[in-house]
Amino acid sequence: MTLAISCECGKFKADLDTEPLRYTNHLRCYCKDCQRFPHYLGKSDQVLDDNGGTEIVQVMAGNVRIVEGKEHLACVRLTEKGLPRWYASCCNTPIGNAPGLSMPFIGVIHSCLTPSNEIESTFGPVRLESFAGSAIGENRPTGRGLIGGILKMIQIILVSKVSGHGKRHPFFSAETGRPIVKPEIAG
Repeated sequence: MTLAISCECGKFKADLDTEPLRYTNHLRCYCKDCQRFPHYLGKSDQVLDDNGGTEIVQVMAGNVRIVEGKEHLACVRLTEKGLPRWYASCCNTPIGNAPGLSMPFIGVIHSCLTPSNEIESTFGPVRLESFAGSAIGENRPTGRGLIGGILKMIQIILVSKVSGHGKRHPFFSAETGRPIVKPEIAG
């Protein structure tokens, strides 16, 4: 099965191959960077839940293929050494985060996946709530699934490396290991 990744205005499009499903991780992150990223883009109302959480699906990097609008892909680091965060510059739609070829996975943000009503039916319920200590608002989550979530992420990385999926990273050059777009430092 394939889900579409698309920016709000439709100029950037990618495909997400959801198979094999056992190499995916459905989570919600409350870390300060995940909260800051949509604010930086002016999209917090479309990305963050009431507690400041971002719903993310981690997948093998090779399962994402840019179809159209590569020229609109942009990257930002919210600090000098921060995680590369990817978005469509045409309309500031957050796409996801990807650390690089050494950790070849992409955390795709829920708001760019279509059809959005198939996220839970495709990937199952959120199994990991990370950095719950940074959550905001009332009825804050306490966090859950940390050990299982970390093990799942390690599995995704190892399978990506062994299978060669990691070398087909849409955001990093296989030859140089560098991002295909120079990250801006928001610092």
